[in-house]
Amino acid sequence: MRFQTIGNITVARFRLLETQADVSHFVSCRAGGVSPPPWDTLNISHTVGDSPARVEKNRSLLARTLGMRTKQLRFCAQRHGTDIWVVSERERICPDEPLREADGMITAQPGVCLTVVVADCAPVLLWSTSKRVAGVFHAGWRGLAGGICEKAVDTMRVLFRAAPYEMIACVGPCIGACCYRVDAQVIEAMEPHLCRTPHALVARGGGFYLDLSAIAAGQLLSAGVPEAHIEEAGVCTSCRQDLFFSHRGSGGRTGRCAAGIAIEG
Repeated sequence: MRFQTIGNITVARFRLLETQADVSHFVSCRAGGVSPPPWDTLNISHTVGDSPARVEKNRSLLARTLGMRTKQLRFCAQRHGTDIWVVSERERICPDEPLREADGMITAQPGVCLTVVVADCAPVLLWSTSKRVAGVFHAGWRGLAGGICEKAVDTMRVLFRAAPYEMIACVGPCIGACCYRVDAQVIEAMEPHLCRTPHALVARGGGFYLDLSAIAAGQLLSAGVPEAHIEEAGVCTSCRQDLFFSHRGSGGRTGRCAAGIAIEG
């Protein structure tokens, strides 16, 4: 992953996806917007108490930085689940329809930027190189416990005949095992996934710490995406609150970054 600053806004991009001519993508950082503390400054979410006018201004600034119109950014109503919205051509050209409840989106339609908002949960970007199908997913511990990454790969395979072995998957900045202390409820929910990625749970100082990125990468690998086609950001959002919003690190009151993917053409 590398960082690119355009004007006042910095975005992160993945090496694997940058090699693909037919797709664009980004993960936004927190600077360059208009929101005051605790949402300072490029908060992209309407659900954290920031004013709607400021959020819309931030979305406009981000879209302009990315070279697109604000209405091309397509959001869903995230619920910490595993529902996936397949964005159709009709939905692509009707951006003002009510948000669908989902924690992931997939499309084969060009010109729409599928976007999720995050502050510690992992954003996961997925691209089928042969079928030109893109997806983005919000993967917190509940979504990962429900297997959202495997469900995403399987949805692309079933609906678009996309083979997992030719997919590219990128796991964005999220809270790491350095900071993410979890309780027995989370450990129990994650137990089936920890069987294949035991290194994702770290015992330290009388507590247990979870690596969301490792769990997500393990699910993608289990779903058939080759290890060489999976890129992890390797950045903890709680450690790097200078760059990203962190729900855990801020005590629960902060903004949200965005991660998005769009098919060119």
